Amino acid sequence: MSARYLAFILRHRVATLAIVFLGTIFFLVQLSQVRVHTNFFELYPPRHPFIKVYREFRKLFGTANLLLVVMEKKDGTIYDTDFIRNVDEATRFLMDTRGVNPFQVISLTHPSLRGFRVRGYSVASAPIVESLPRNEREVEEIRLNVERNEGVKGLVVSEDSRSTLLVVGLWEEELDFHELGTRLDELVSRFSSEQVSIHVTGFPALYAWIHRYMPRVYLVFGATALTLLVLLFFFFGDGKGVVIPFAAGFVSAVWGLGMAGVVGLAVDPLLLVVPLLLSARALSHSVQIMERYYDDFDRHPTKTDAIIGSFKPLMSPALLSIITDGLGILTIAASGIPLMWKLAVYSSFWIGSITIGVLTVSPLLLSLFPAPTGRALFTSRGIYDRVLNLHVRLLSRESRIPWLFALFLILTVAGGIVGTRLRVGNVMPGAAILFPDHPYNVAMDRVNAQFSGANRFVVIVEGNEPGAMKKIENLQRMDRFATRLEESSGASGSLTLTKVVRRVMRYYREGDPNWEILPYRERDVGAIAFPLAQGRELQSLFSNDFKDATMTLFYRSFSAGLIDRIVTEAQRMADEMGTAETRFRLAGGLLGVLAAVNDEVERSYWLILFTVLATTFVLVAIFFKSLRVAIVLVPPLVTAQFLSEAYMYLAGIDMNINSLPVAAVGIGIGIDYGIYVFSRLREERTAGRDFVEAFRVTVQTTGKAVLFTATTLVAGVIFWAFTPLKFTSEMAVLLALLMVLNYAFALIFVPVLARVFRAV
Repeated sequence: MSARYLAFILRHRVATLAIVFLGTIFFLVQLSQVRVHTNFFELYPPRHPFIKVYREFRKLFGTANLLLVVMEKKDGTIYDTDFIRNVDEATRFLMDTRGVNPFQVISLTHPSLRGFRVRGYSVASAPIVESLPRNEREVEEIRLNVERNEGVKGLVVSEDSRSTLLVVGLWEEELDFHELGTRLDELVSRFSSEQVSIHVTGFPALYAWIHRYMPRVYLVFGATALTLLVLLFFFFGDGKGVVIPFAAGFVSAVWGLGMAGVVGLAVDPLLLVVPLLLSARALSHSVQIMERYYDDFDRHPTKTDAIIGSFKPLMSPALLSIITDGLGILTIAASGIPLMWKLAVYSSFWIGSITIGVLTVSPLLLSLFPAPTGRALFTSRGIYDRVLNLHVRLLSRESRIPWLFALFLILTVAGGIVGTRLRVGNVMPGAAILFPDHPYNVAMDRVNAQFSGANRFVVIVEGNEPGAMKKIENLQRMDRFATRLEESSGASGSLTLTKVVRRVMRYYREGDPNWEILPYRERDVGAIAFPLAQGRELQSLFSNDFKDATMTLFYRSFSAGLIDRIVTEAQRMADEMGTAETRFRLAGGLLGVLAAVNDEVERSYWLILFTVLATTFVLVAIFFKSLRVAIVLVPPLVTAQFLSEAYMYLAGIDMNINSLPVAAVGIGIGIDYGIYVFSRLREERTAGRDFVEAFRVTVQTTGKAVLFTATTLVAGVIFWAFTPLKFTSEMAVLLALLMVLNYAFALIFVPVLARVFRAV
């Protein structure tokens, strides 16, 4: 059937090329609809209960995406007329930024930062800074307001009074990261000076940095492509050895990314490494077929016969690889994260389009080029030959096969043991994506060192009727919950309605600290509710009708273990203290959102890994009509994955929402290599050669293409190690490791397993 297909398209090559050309033009036009953009809601698993709670209450209590700006006085304290006016101007500047929630701004000079004061016979709520100071006396009044109102220090003013924190909430759906990056640059340049330093951090700032680096990432793409061009020329020695593989990769890439435009998908900037992997598949298949064409050309009477003769034996393994890869990548849709669904759609279509680029465009282009007259450059091939001869010598004696099989088992067990220690989401997003000395991470360290902490965990207290949060028993229950959670989880501080209520009670008793307690009479609650209800500045603590409230806990450190401990303890207390009248619902804040994402990533990772391997196992068994072959080809993928996980653990690389798809897509590289190597080995054994001779021929033909593809892609991804993003640098090393492992396993352990299980 493959011969008939090849003969048909070669006979009608003009019409076939015209159809492919028109399809490529169509998808090229669709590329204009593809945006490199981060949509935060696509990072959140919508079915996770934490995200449901967050989305239900975020309009009421604010967003989890906070921009944090530290303004630090280099000499002296912040209690300076010019500095305080500078803070006010910076606050107004930030409030004019697109996407800001005006009711979620906290700053020393913003009305949202309020204290309580005794005025006459009542307690009133008033801003810490009621008007900008004009002299030292008014500055001193501001200092006293900060000192008198417990909670301002640590939250907005550092303990040493040398810096202040500006907190701005940004709505996810209104973010424009390019505009935000420009605004933040202007903020730093306008308000920093010899006396004032500005440090910006927070989740929105992180992605503003990522988008800022995209032009440099595109340069890396260009350097990678140029490297592949040069290496292809040195390997094949002529123009068609460069043009045809690149044309095949270009067509599949245009069709794949064009489909993203057709369905209206945006490409996340941190997942741009995935297209590199998908292009690697097209290059791998094309090089295999080109290598076979060059080696077998002299055995055929005409160029057309040579094309059909070289493509025919590789059509079946190529189709199996493409189908296996496509269905394997489609399993990424099993994740509960929208970003993964969309990635699965266009990536699987991209893989499917390799049939157009490699199995249709390549033979057609070969028919247009003149017949090969010998290779111009053999230097690089000589290097490959010397490396491949090591493989031949390694398996030249069948007595070594048991030892190699034992080595395979040891690597599998060792990799599995170490790899299981890899934790999902064990590194703060900024530290996982940017280098430690990056200004973003430096700013994050300052927030955690000088203030209550940049990491917030929010619990929603939901009442069953308006006024529920005024009931004494509900206030007491909320207070116990917050106190116990703060102590048991190691929080550096908390902000709750009950803390504010205690402070007001103290003011009603002339500031006596012994009266900083919760009210025990209904009339006291009514008196306290009046100053609390003044203005909108406390809206993040309770709803206007006092039906619902929030408890926010602050943390200076970050780890998967900490999040697990917080969630476990909070859920236990929620189950224990919740009643029909009052429910404690988890969770908001950055830590609540990350807890949901980490849960889904961990669940998705194992589900995707199992599904990819199971799908590959079934397809291989069906295609080769043998369970033995599946047992030969799939275990090396498992071992390579275990070893890559072990490397991630030892290198401190985080498994997170960004590295998950890279790991999932990377699995398929090994099956391509394995299928080609096994198919050629079986072909040579069927021709009557003994195992050692069949392996020698396999290594010198198919193995050469596998080695070239692996080393070429390693050389290409090396450039990614020099990007300003730590994440892409780490992924470059990880991808290089995966390619080397899959190459080595395909040329060592696939033949060993084939011999052990008598599959050839």
